[in-house]
Formats: sequence, structure tokens, C-alpha cells
Amino acid sequence: MIFLSILILIVAIALPSINQNIRSILYVRISSIIFIYAGALAFNAFYIQSIGSGIGIYSGLFQVTSISQLFFDNNDQILILSSVFFTNNNNLKKTLQSRVWTSIKAGWNLSILPDHINKLENSLSVRIFKTIGGICVFLIISGVGSNFNKIFLYLIFILSILYIIYKIIITFYVIKHWVHNLRSGKFIVRNSPLDLLGTVLKGGVATLKSVTRFTVGTGMTYALCYELDEILVTEGKQPYFVPRMRELIRSTGLEAPAKTFLDNLGVKDNQEVLESSSLDSFLQQLSPEEKVAF
Repeated sequence: MIFLSILILIVAIALPSINQNIRSILYVRISSIIFIYAGALAFNAFYIQSIGSGIGIYSGLFQVTSISQLFFDNNDQILILSSVFFTNNNNLKKTLQSRVWTSIKAGWNLSILPDHINKLENSLSVRIFKTIGGICVFLIISGVGSNFNKIFLYLIFILSILYIIYKIIITFYVIKHWVHNLRSGKFIVRNSPLDLLGTVLKGGVATLKSVTRFTVGTGMTYALCYELDEILVTEGKQPYFVPRMRELIRSTGLEAPAKTFLDNLGVKDNQEVLESSSLDSFLQQLSPEEKVAF
């Protein structure tokens, strides 16, 4: 019976149509049931005289002798202990709460940047640059920098531009490394009875961490570009950064999908609203004959 059960399990694992519908925890439970049932059969074989005397299709397979009694007695104990081992092994598995927490921690600890970029970011010079760049960005966005001397303001202006370039490069590496993790299967939790739940949690937390890094960087960059354009307008110059960003978006072909998405949400351009309202007022002022002619 155990031999046939092992063959059935091997076939079930080998066939994709069956293996995909059976979780790994079910194989442990099935093995435990097999050992319990085999132990019960071995225990009951002592009291069936027809099987012990070799009558029937078993042909003396359970023939009762002093040697076979010793063998079956030990075999029965082994089978029962094996079933208990599989049952206890199942009970020793981590609880759902610990599995969920482990998946969340694994997703949070997953790096969102390549190793060489992480090493570069942890260097002392880059940390000093990020600190100074963050202070310069705060001075520009808050408007405090406009009260300083022009030389100092231009210095803050240059450092802020360098900080923008740095944030854009880091954002590019965040997106690239996220795609690499997705393609290499680092979001997948393997060898667990909760593969799907663990994978969703691990991938979701890692994606949320990457999106947070991406949106904070791009949002800060846009706000800084807007404030820099305000400084240029104050100096009597044309705005440069925000118009360049709009041209970049148009060149990538994202303007039309974004406009369609906003139209589906009910967000319309101010010019279109003014044109439609003026057209309605014009039609209301027409006489019935003029409306027919129009």
C-alpha cells in the first residue's frame, strides 16, 4: 500500500494539471493519512486468520509467524510514529500571522536599488551632498532663498539643479531595479504553503516602497522646477524648467493618454469649458428663425 501510495504521489507531483491544483501542505496531510491507514492495516493483520494462513489474493503476504509478528510489530510502530511525525511537522509550521509578517519584512528588506548604487548612496560624500541639496531645495521651495544675496541665491540655484539631476537618476535606477526584481522572480515566495499570499504581500510591500521613493522624488523635483521658474520670472526671464518638462512629456507620447484619463474622470480644460459656455449663451440669444438658419 505504501509503495502504491508513493507511486501515486510521484505521478501527482509530475503531472502539471494535478500539481497546480494541490498545495504543498496537502501532500504532507496525505502522507500522514497514508501512514495512519497503513499502521491500522498492519495492526489488524494480526487478527485475520484467513489472510495469515495464505487464503485469498494476498497468498500469505501477511503470514503470521514469530518472525513476521516481530517485524510487523516494529513496522506498525514505525508507521504510527511516521504519521505522528508528519502531523507534528505540519503543526510546527509557522502560523498565518508569522507567515504574513515574514513576507512583509522580506518585501521591505528587499533592496530597491542595485548594490553599486546602494554603496554609492551610503558613501560620506553623497550623504553630505544629499543633506546640502535637501537644504537648498527647502530654501527654494519655501521662498526663503529669495531673501538672500544674489550670489548665494545662484549658488543655491546650482546646487538645487544638481540635486534634481541626482533625484532623476535615482528614480531611473529605482524603476530599472524594480523591473529586474519582477523578471528575476525575487517577489515570489517559494517553499511555503502560503505561496500566493506571501508573494502578493512581498511584491506589494516592495512595490509600495519603490513607488514611494519614485513619487517623492518626482514630486519634489516638479515643485522645485516650478519654484525655479518663479525665480526666473522674477528676474525678468522666461520660465524654463516646467515648459521643458511638458515638452518631454509630449515627446514621449504620454499627453494623449493622460488627457483621455482626465476626460474619463470628468476633468476638462478651462478653455473648453469657456468655449462651451459662450456657445450656449450665443445659441440662447438667437431667435427661432436664426436657430433654424444656424
